[in-house]
Amino acid sequence: MRKLMVLATLLTIAFAAESQIGSFTVSITTDELTDEKVILAFTKAISYPDAANDAALILRCVRDAFDIYIYADEFLNIDDEVPAQYKIDGVLVKDPTTFTPSTDGTAAFAFAPKAFLVDLVNGDDSDMVIRLWDYQGTPYTYKFRLEGLMDVLRLMQPSCISEIPTPKW
Repeated sequence: MRKLMVLATLLTIAFAAESQIGSFTVSITTDELTDEKVILAFTKAISYPDAANDAALILRCVRDAFDIYIYADEFLNIDDEVPAQYKIDGVLVKDPTTFTPSTDGTAAFAFAPKAFLVDLVNGDDSDMVIRLWDYQGTPYTYKFRLEGLMDVLRLMQPSCISEIPTPKW
């Protein structure tokens, strides 16, 4: 199911009208069957493993559901959780944690997207570095710009984010 969701997300990004908010490309569409608003925002990795040049940090808002995931552009895992560790604005945020793999194994979903969001907004609209490990223990490190994140969240707020976390800074 997650494979289909990732594919649908990528197709929606490819065929929707897009706008730029900071480092994020934002797409707002309407589901043709349900007439529900779908908001996708992504920022492409500015640093990534050699072949993973399409890697992206994606925020997705459909109905009242909110997801954050990393499209790794590498096979990570399909059977088990994906180990992850990240830092925001140069500060290590978490001890190693786990993300949920997509069904095709090329994306990793934040297990608790709203908790992950709290960590992201406590940055300074600067950057995030995240390392994901595949099923063999091989690390893949990605760096993403987070400019415009708060504006993207304000856009999503009425639809699927009940409250935007307040930055600690």
